[in-house]
Amino acid sequence: MQFIKYLKSRKKKMFAVKEKQEQVPGDIAIVGMACRFPGADSFDEFWDNIAVGKHHIREVPKSRWDWQDYWGDPQSEDNKTFSKWGSFINDVDQFDAPFSAIPGENFDC
Repeated sequence: MQFIKYLKSRKKKMFAVKEKQEQVPGDIAIVGMACRFPGADSFDEFWDNIAVGKHHIREVPKSRWDWQDYWGDPQSEDNKTFSKWGSFINDVDQFDAPFSAIPGENFDC
């Protein structure tokens, strides 16, 4: 429980806005942030998951790939792995690469 209290107190300190800061030419202000993580569609949800010790490791969903096609000994077989687990972002196929200015050849889902 002490660790959870510590994490929550750090979150407040990390994102606290200071009353007055010296501005230097070329400074950049980050006025917002958006992100998605496995099991969390926002930064706050992600942080809450960390604070309570929640993880989102699960078996690779069939919608991503069939893990059985890659199951095997990577030491003796090409493109094989002992892992069938991962942490996956929901609706990754809905990502809008052009909106994010990512050229199509750099993005494949």
